[in-house]
Amino acid sequence: MSSGGNLSVQRNNEGLFREEIFRSSEAVKSVPLLVVESLDRISVFLNTFLAKVAGVCLILMMFTVVLNGIMRVVYEPFFGTAEVVGWLCALTTSFSLGYTQLKRGYVEMDMFLNKLSSKFRRTVKGFMLFASAVFFSLVCWQIIIYSINVLKNGNVSETIGISFYPLIFFAALGFAGLSLALIVDFLKHIIGGAEG
Repeated sequence: MSSGGNLSVQRNNEGLFREEIFRSSEAVKSVPLLVVESLDRISVFLNTFLAKVAGVCLILMMFTVVLNGIMRVVYEPFFGTAEVVGWLCALTTSFSLGYTQLKRGYVEMDMFLNKLSSKFRRTVKGFMLFASAVFFSLVCWQIIIYSINVLKNGNVSETIGISFYPLIFFAALGFAGLSLALIVDFLKHIIGGAEG
């Protein structure tokens, strides 16, 4: 084979080698995206499910109050209505937090940030997402600890007299959904998947 042919084969091999390196580096870059996409799917599923349960709790709360009002006029009010409505309200609130984060259903006070540079806004947004994720993860953890203490102490509700620690665990689940949604938003923000 001539030296020109060897040079051509060598250049072709170098080109193939560069393409392989490029493909492998692209694959490595896509791993964080795959992880974030998987976490995002889990977050959407969990928080959508919790939002539907929150809707059911809201309807049950409404029926409880209305039926209690009717029973008060007709016969006697239900025993422990205030406790049941309080529990349903707590579940409705905690289960809807993550879905609200997913849908950006909250009020953002960005009047001052809009006057600043986009780089600074992006930094502040990243910091706020991170701080919120840490804060609500700690809230979730503290609610779990409180629920365990209620279980160990054998506390029961004042009027009905039933153990209510499972409801506290469920409230922690709502905050876990919010924390997961915030973590996903933070990761999207870091890797550039979210708008700055």
